[in-house]
Amino acid sequence: METRQIKVKGEHDIWLAVGTGSGLARAQGFSEADRARVETVISELAHNLLLHGGGGQITVSPVREGNRRGIQVQAVDSGPGIRDVAEALRDGYTTGNGLGIGLGVVKRMMDDFAIRSHPGWGTTITATKWVLGNGE
Repeated sequence: METRQIKVKGEHDIWLAVGTGSGLARAQGFSEADRARVETVISELAHNLLLHGGGGQITVSPVREGNRRGIQVQAVDSGPGIRDVAEALRDGYTTGNGLGIGLGVVKRMMDDFAIRSHPGWGTTITATKWVLGNGE
């Protein structure tokens, strides 16, 4: 399966992104539990694109690093950005009506996590999950 990009402009696009990620995770040999983690992460990131970034794009890619294989999820928006990334990652912090656990959950569910955000320029979040049991 190849890299797929999904423009997120509405709820339907969120489910398209989740389904795309689920299919790639299945093709990569992820366990059912790890597929559910990938789906949860994509859903959270895509919802954040709509709620905080005014829409954006989710990119789902197969990745290889040495003998490891996995899936990389990237969420990009051109929204207002995040003023304090460390605070945004803290459980309980919210700028909306949610529980304030979203970005922290994304970070904990994935193996690699990076966030780049500049107020007024937008946010890019990249998260990778590696398949367990393949020699890493």
